Amino acid sequence: AVRTLARDPLTVPERARACVVICHEWGNHKASKLKYAEMLHEKGCAALLFELRNHGESGRDTHWGDMGRRYTDDLASVVAKAREDERVRHLPLIVLAFSFSTFAAVHCVARGDGESVDGLILDSGPAYDERDTTHRFLCSFSSQLFPRWMRGPVLFPFALRIIEWLIHRFAHEGDWPPRPEHLKKPMLVISGTADAVVPESQLRNFIAHAANAELHVVQNCPHLRAFKEDGEHYRDWINGFIERVIVDKFAGTNAAQAVAASAP
Repeated sequence: AVRTLARDPLTVPERARACVVICHEWGNHKASKLKYAEMLHEKGCAALLFELRNHGESGRDTHWGDMGRRYTDDLASVVAKAREDERVRHLPLIVLAFSFSTFAAVHCVARGDGESVDGLILDSGPAYDERDTTHRFLCSFSSQLFPRWMRGPVLFPFALRIIEWLIHRFAHEGDWPPRPEHLKKPMLVISGTADAVVPESQLRNFIAHAANAELHVVQNCPHLRAFKEDGEHYRDWINGFIERVIVDKFAGTNAAQAVAASAP
């Protein structure tokens, strides 16, 4: 049963047609993505859940800077493990990432570690301007992140600039966005029109920069709520994207195999 994913990170349905590595957003854990794994399992996909370092049951990393690259390393390591697993190594491999982890997913394929990745599904990110995302995130969650005495009209802008600089130093990984020639993998981006952290305009700028990306938005939907607010369309978008990735992967080798693999 898919609920055993909390203990066994990889669940493979009979006649699996693709393998999806699920990368949770920063500050969360793999169990929070069980509903996505269940949805993928119902669509005939193997689902691989894991936790980034310093999250959940993963090991601790006390290094301060360069954490963005380390998170990308974590994802690349899991992708490599999936390609070694005899149950799924022959399948198309897709990464499903959320919010700030969408940056790691894009970096993974752009820097070459994700060469074996066949497609990306990106929920609530990434923005074309990563500094804009940091600023909007801090402003959107200021009441949870800053004590009341720091949220005044004089002190808050000063504190905001300092925290933005610290987060950028902590999380930045190389040039962003990566060069267009490094973004040729198929990408499906899903978000909401009411996303205050990564607005639709930022996503459209990223889509225009990437070579093979498509965007779907849920009306009046905030950050990370697309699946909850419009699960029917969310499932359809993901299912259609997976089918296209399967066909693309097997194109030129065996068209019949591609059709059979994409059958539910």
